[in-house]
Amino acid sequence: MAPPRTGCGLRRSRWPSECWNDSDWPSCHLWRRSANKPDRHPNRNHWTSPTTRSTASWQRSVSEPAVLVDTNVWSTVILPAGKHNQTPELLKWRGLLLGREVVIAAQTEAELLYGAYKASWGATRLLGLRQAIATTPTIPVTADVIEAFARLRTECRFAGHALQAKDHMGDAWIAATGIAHGFPLLTGDSIFGDTPD
Repeated sequence: MAPPRTGCGLRRSRWPSECWNDSDWPSCHLWRRSANKPDRHPNRNHWTSPTTRSTASWQRSVSEPAVLVDTNVWSTVILPAGKHNQTPELLKWRGLLLGREVVIAAQTEAELLYGAYKASWGATRLLGLRQAIATTPTIPVTADVIEAFARLRTECRFAGHALQAKDHMGDAWIAATGIAHGFPLLTGDSIFGDTPD
């Protein structure tokens, strides 16, 4: 199978053959883009969520092979069983994540909490969400993430790709987190397809 065009230097991670096959594409996307340079500000104070860990703790807890998951994948795979219980999409994503550590971008944590507040979740349900978020390392916005975001949006703007639009800024931040830290991104969102090289 020829790898699909993923653009922006993003490329599918090498998965065991039993975890990746033709039928997984295009409803399930896994891309990787390597960062071009190391963190230029290793001692800089990074943003951290009060409900998660400090920057130093996520750096210690994340070991290869880790996968950055998009909001839709996290909410389907990690949240307690409900409407997603044993759907083909859930089973496929769990298979792809088997044996891999799952991490999320700060943007994903914000989107999850926004969704809960917007839906007027009660205190108990919101506490359950916060506890579930606390089980997944949240990757903070660093100087390298900011640089990756700016470059990605610029490339997408010049190419006329939808990822540069304001409506997709959250997706661009998630992709930039994966790019900056070298994490493959697992998502069910097709917005990441056909991005420019």
